Amino acid sequence: VAIEPALAHHASRFHGAVYTPSEAAADCLKVCQSLERLLRALGVRFLLGTPVQGLVRKSDRVVEVLTPAGPVHADAFVMALGTGSRRLAASLGLRVPVYPLKGYSITLDIPGGTEGGANVPRVNVTDAGKKIVFARIGQRLRVAGMAELVGEDRRISEERIAALVTATQEIFPQAGPFENVSPWAGLRPATPKGLPVLGRLPGGPANLLFNTGHGALGFTLAFGSAEHIAAALRPEAKPFAAGLAACSA
Repeated sequence: VAIEPALAHHASRFHGAVYTPSEAAADCLKVCQSLERLLRALGVRFLLGTPVQGLVRKSDRVVEVLTPAGPVHADAFVMALGTGSRRLAASLGLRVPVYPLKGYSITLDIPGGTEGGANVPRVNVTDAGKKIVFARIGQRLRVAGMAELVGEDRRISEERIAALVTATQEIFPQAGPFENVSPWAGLRPATPKGLPVLGRLPGGPANLLFNTGHGALGFTLAFGSAEHIAAALRPEAKPFAAGLAACSA
Protein backbone atom coordinates (compact mmCIF):
# COMPACT_ATOMS: atom_id res chain seq x y z
CA VAL A 1 0.00 0.00 0.00
CA ALA A 2 2.94 2.32 0.62
CA ILE A 3 4.03 1.69 -2.97
CA GLU A 4 0.52 1.76 -4.45
CA PRO A 5 -1.87 3.91 -2.35
CA ALA A 6 -4.74 3.12 -4.73
CA LEU A 7 -4.88 -0.32 -3.10
CA ALA A 8 -5.45 1.07 0.40
CA HIS A 9 -9.20 0.42 0.48
CA HIS A 10 -8.55 -3.12 -0.76
CA ALA A 11 -5.74 -3.95 1.68
CA SER A 12 -7.83 -6.23 3.89
CA ARG A 13 -8.52 -8.54 0.96
CA PHE A 14 -4.95 -9.52 0.09
CA HIS A 15 -2.12 -10.96 2.17
CA GLY A 16 0.92 -9.60 0.37
CA ALA A 17 2.53 -8.76 -2.93
CA VAL A 18 5.78 -8.97 -4.86
CA TYR A 19 7.17 -5.63 -6.02
CA THR A 20 9.69 -5.58 -8.87
CA PRO A 21 10.89 -2.02 -9.51
CA SER A 22 12.80 -3.13 -12.62
CA GLU A 23 9.57 -3.87 -14.50
CA ALA A 24 7.47 -1.31 -16.34
CA ALA A 25 4.75 -0.92 -18.96
CA ALA A 26 4.94 0.90 -22.27
CA ASP A 27 2.66 1.80 -25.14
CA CYS A 28 3.31 -0.84 -27.83
CA LEU A 29 1.86 1.32 -30.59
CA LYS A 30 4.08 4.29 -29.78
CA VAL A 31 7.15 2.06 -29.55
CA CYS A 32 6.41 0.56 -32.97
CA GLN A 33 5.73 3.95 -34.52
CA SER A 34 9.02 5.29 -33.15
CA LEU A 35 10.89 2.26 -34.47
CA GLU A 36 9.31 2.72 -37.87
CA ARG A 37 10.47 6.35 -38.04
CA LEU A 38 14.01 5.40 -37.02
CA LEU A 39 14.19 2.54 -39.51
CA ARG A 40 12.81 4.61 -42.38
CA ALA A 41 15.52 7.17 -41.67
CA LEU A 42 18.04 4.35 -42.07
CA GLY A 43 16.62 3.43 -45.46
CA VAL A 44 14.39 0.51 -44.51
CA ARG A 45 11.46 0.02 -46.90
CA PHE A 46 8.07 -0.93 -45.43
CA LEU A 47 5.18 -2.64 -47.23
CA LEU A 48 2.51 -2.01 -44.62
CA GLY A 49 -0.91 -3.49 -45.22
CA THR A 50 0.47 -5.84 -47.87
CA PRO A 51 -0.64 -9.47 -47.42
CA VAL A 52 1.80 -12.32 -47.96
CA GLN A 53 0.39 -14.68 -50.58
CA GLY A 54 3.06 -17.34 -50.42
CA LEU A 55 6.74 -18.27 -50.43
CA VAL A 56 8.75 -19.61 -53.35
CA ARG A 57 11.28 -22.25 -52.33
CA LYS A 58 14.07 -23.64 -54.46
CA SER A 59 16.16 -26.41 -52.95
CA ASP A 60 17.02 -25.36 -49.39
CA ARG A 61 16.32 -21.65 -49.82
CA VAL A 62 13.40 -19.25 -50.04
CA VAL A 63 13.98 -17.12 -53.12
CA GLU A 64 11.02 -14.75 -52.93
CA VAL A 65 7.88 -13.77 -51.05
CA LEU A 66 4.75 -13.34 -53.16
CA THR A 67 2.61 -10.25 -52.50
CA PRO A 68 -0.03 -8.25 -54.43
CA ALA A 69 2.62 -5.53 -54.81
CA GLY A 70 4.95 -7.97 -56.55
CA PRO A 71 7.59 -10.46 -55.43
CA VAL A 72 10.02 -9.53 -52.67
CA HIS A 73 13.56 -10.87 -53.03
CA ALA A 74 16.14 -11.04 -50.25
CA ASP A 75 19.13 -13.02 -49.06
CA ALA A 76 17.28 -14.11 -45.92
CA PHE A 77 13.75 -13.99 -44.55
CA VAL A 78 12.27 -13.82 -41.04
CA MET A 79 8.78 -15.16 -40.40
CA ALA A 80 7.27 -13.17 -37.52
CA LEU A 81 3.57 -13.54 -38.23
CA GLY A 82 2.24 -14.52 -34.83
CA THR A 83 -0.56 -17.05 -35.20
CA GLY A 84 -0.28 -16.76 -38.99
CA SER A 85 3.15 -18.38 -38.91
CA ARG A 86 1.69 -21.88 -38.59
CA ARG A 87 -0.36 -21.62 -41.77
CA LEU A 88 2.38 -20.09 -43.92
CA ALA A 89 5.01 -22.51 -42.62
CA ALA A 90 2.70 -25.40 -43.46
CA SER A 91 2.80 -24.33 -47.12
CA LEU A 92 6.49 -25.30 -47.01
CA GLY A 93 5.76 -28.59 -45.26
CA LEU A 94 6.97 -27.29 -41.89
CA ARG A 95 5.19 -27.78 -38.57
CA VAL A 96 5.16 -24.77 -36.26
CA PRO A 97 3.14 -25.55 -33.10
CA VAL A 98 1.64 -22.09 -32.64
CA TYR A 99 -2.03 -21.75 -31.74
CA PRO A 100 -4.08 -18.60 -31.04
CA LEU A 101 -4.85 -18.01 -27.37
CA LYS A 102 -7.47 -15.27 -27.29
CA GLY A 103 -7.23 -12.52 -24.70
CA TYR A 104 -9.16 -9.35 -23.92
CA SER A 105 -8.41 -5.87 -22.64
CA ILE A 106 -10.15 -2.64 -21.79
CA THR A 107 -8.58 0.81 -21.72
CA LEU A 108 -9.82 3.64 -19.50
CA ASP A 109 -8.94 7.31 -19.55
CA ILE A 110 -7.78 8.50 -16.14
CA PRO A 111 -10.17 11.20 -14.81
CA GLY A 112 -9.14 14.79 -15.28
CA GLY A 113 -5.81 13.93 -16.87
CA THR A 114 -4.24 13.77 -13.42
CA GLU A 115 -0.90 12.16 -12.67
CA GLY A 116 -2.41 9.83 -10.14
CA GLY A 117 -3.51 10.37 -6.59
CA ALA A 118 -4.88 7.97 -4.03
CA ASN A 119 -7.53 6.52 -6.34
CA VAL A 120 -5.52 5.96 -9.51
CA PRO A 121 -2.86 3.23 -9.74
CA ARG A 122 0.68 4.45 -10.32
CA VAL A 123 2.40 1.10 -10.75
CA ASN A 124 1.32 -2.02 -12.61
CA VAL A 125 -0.69 -4.51 -10.58
CA THR A 126 -1.39 -8.18 -11.30
CA ASP A 127 -4.30 -9.95 -9.64
CA ALA A 128 -2.83 -13.46 -9.44
CA GLY A 129 -6.16 -14.97 -8.42
CA LYS A 130 -8.13 -13.64 -11.37
CA LYS A 131 -5.16 -13.60 -13.79
CA ILE A 132 -5.80 -9.95 -14.65
CA VAL A 133 -3.17 -7.26 -15.19
CA PHE A 134 -3.71 -3.54 -14.51
CA ALA A 135 -1.13 -1.49 -16.42
CA ARG A 136 -0.73 2.28 -16.12
CA ILE A 137 0.19 3.69 -19.55
CA GLY A 138 0.50 7.45 -19.35
CA GLN A 139 -2.95 8.90 -18.70
CA ARG A 140 -4.68 5.59 -19.37
CA LEU A 141 -5.25 2.36 -17.48
CA ARG A 142 -5.17 -0.86 -19.46
CA VAL A 143 -6.74 -3.96 -17.94
CA ALA A 144 -6.00 -7.27 -19.65
CA GLY A 145 -6.58 -10.94 -19.08
CA MET A 146 -8.63 -14.01 -20.03
CA ALA A 147 -7.64 -16.96 -22.20
CA GLU A 148 -9.88 -18.65 -24.76
CA LEU A 149 -9.20 -21.45 -27.24
CA VAL A 150 -11.52 -20.34 -30.04
CA GLY A 151 -9.33 -20.50 -33.11
CA GLU A 152 -9.12 -17.33 -35.19
CA ASP A 153 -12.31 -15.82 -33.72
CA ARG A 154 -11.54 -12.15 -33.00
CA ARG A 155 -15.05 -11.13 -31.98
CA ILE A 156 -15.26 -9.17 -28.74
CA SER A 157 -17.36 -10.89 -26.08
CA GLU A 158 -19.50 -8.44 -24.11
CA GLU A 159 -19.48 -10.89 -21.20
CA ARG A 160 -15.68 -10.95 -21.06
CA ILE A 161 -15.44 -7.16 -21.27
CA ALA A 162 -18.02 -6.81 -18.49
CA ALA A 163 -15.92 -9.15 -16.32
CA LEU A 164 -12.86 -6.93 -16.80
CA VAL A 165 -14.88 -3.82 -15.97
CA THR A 166 -16.24 -5.44 -12.80
CA ALA A 167 -12.78 -6.56 -11.70
CA THR A 168 -11.46 -3.03 -12.18
CA GLN A 169 -14.33 -1.44 -10.29
CA GLU A 170 -13.73 -3.79 -7.36
CA ILE A 171 -10.04 -2.94 -6.99
CA PHE A 172 -9.82 0.60 -8.44
CA PRO A 173 -13.36 2.04 -8.26
CA GLN A 174 -12.19 5.60 -8.99
CA ALA A 175 -9.72 4.71 -11.74
CA GLY A 176 -11.75 6.18 -14.56
CA PRO A 177 -15.13 6.55 -16.23
CA PHE A 178 -16.39 3.01 -16.80
CA GLU A 179 -19.15 3.97 -19.23
CA ASN A 180 -16.85 4.48 -22.21
CA VAL A 181 -14.09 1.90 -21.95
CA SER A 182 -12.26 0.90 -25.13
CA PRO A 183 -12.60 -2.89 -25.55
CA TRP A 184 -10.16 -5.05 -27.50
CA ALA A 185 -9.53 -8.72 -28.25
CA GLY A 186 -6.38 -10.25 -29.67
CA LEU A 187 -4.80 -13.61 -30.42
CA ARG A 188 -1.64 -14.54 -28.53
CA PRO A 189 0.60 -16.89 -30.53
CA ALA A 190 1.04 -19.63 -27.93
CA THR A 191 3.07 -22.86 -28.02
CA PRO A 192 2.42 -26.04 -26.00
CA LYS A 193 5.50 -25.51 -23.82
CA GLY A 194 5.29 -21.73 -23.61
CA LEU A 195 8.61 -21.36 -25.43
CA PRO A 196 8.96 -19.15 -28.51
CA VAL A 197 10.06 -20.54 -31.85
CA LEU A 198 13.30 -18.75 -32.73
CA GLY A 199 15.73 -19.48 -35.53
CA ARG A 200 15.75 -22.09 -38.28
CA LEU A 201 13.60 -25.21 -38.33
CA PRO A 202 14.96 -28.69 -39.06
CA GLY A 203 14.24 -29.48 -42.69
CA GLY A 204 13.37 -25.88 -43.42
CA PRO A 205 15.04 -23.47 -45.82
CA ALA A 206 18.50 -22.41 -44.65
CA ASN A 207 17.72 -18.72 -45.14
CA LEU A 208 14.35 -18.72 -43.35
CA LEU A 209 14.30 -17.89 -39.63
CA PHE A 210 11.29 -17.91 -37.33
CA ASN A 211 10.43 -15.41 -34.60
CA THR A 212 7.03 -16.37 -33.24
CA GLY A 213 5.17 -18.18 -30.47
CA HIS A 214 5.88 -15.74 -27.63
CA GLY A 215 2.38 -16.04 -26.18
CA ALA A 216 1.49 -13.18 -23.85
CA LEU A 217 5.14 -12.08 -23.64
CA GLY A 218 5.54 -10.77 -27.17
CA PHE A 219 6.38 -7.20 -26.17
CA THR A 220 8.45 -8.36 -23.21
CA LEU A 221 10.65 -10.63 -25.32
CA ALA A 222 10.58 -8.65 -28.57
CA PHE A 223 13.90 -6.86 -28.35
CA GLY A 224 15.81 -9.83 -26.95
CA SER A 225 14.40 -12.08 -29.66
CA ALA A 226 15.30 -9.51 -32.31
CA GLU A 227 18.90 -9.45 -31.08
CA HIS A 228 19.15 -13.23 -31.43
CA ILE A 229 17.66 -13.16 -34.92
CA ALA A 230 19.93 -10.29 -36.00
CA ALA A 231 22.96 -12.19 -34.73
CA ALA A 232 21.88 -15.29 -36.64
CA LEU A 233 21.56 -13.29 -39.86
CA ARG A 234 25.18 -12.19 -39.82
CA PRO A 235 27.30 -14.00 -42.44
CA GLU A 236 29.70 -15.36 -39.82
CA ALA A 237 26.93 -16.65 -37.56
CA LYS A 238 26.75 -20.31 -36.60
CA PRO A 239 23.45 -22.18 -37.14
CA PHE A 240 20.98 -20.87 -34.60
CA ALA A 241 17.95 -22.71 -33.24
CA ALA A 242 17.53 -21.35 -29.72
CA GLY A 243 13.80 -21.83 -29.41
CA LEU A 244 13.30 -25.13 -31.17
CA ALA A 245 12.43 -26.88 -27.91
CA ALA A 246 8.96 -25.52 -28.55
CA CYS A 247 8.78 -27.59 -31.72
CA SER A 248 9.43 -30.90 -30.01
CA ALA A 249 5.95 -31.05 -28.51
